[in-house]
Amino acid sequence: MNNLMVIDGIEVRRDVHGRYCLNDLHRAAGGEQKYRPKYWLDNKQT
Repeated sequence: MNNLMVIDGIEVRRDVHGRYCLNDLHRAAGGEQKYRPKYWLDNKQT
């Protein structure tokens, strides 16, 4: 299985269980600070 995906030139890694790296996905989405994975639970929509 290929554990690497590329979105708009950003490599998004997957682990052996098929889970995507949330930090890589954040970078691929534009990397705005307010959308950092660290703040996921602070978001009212979560």
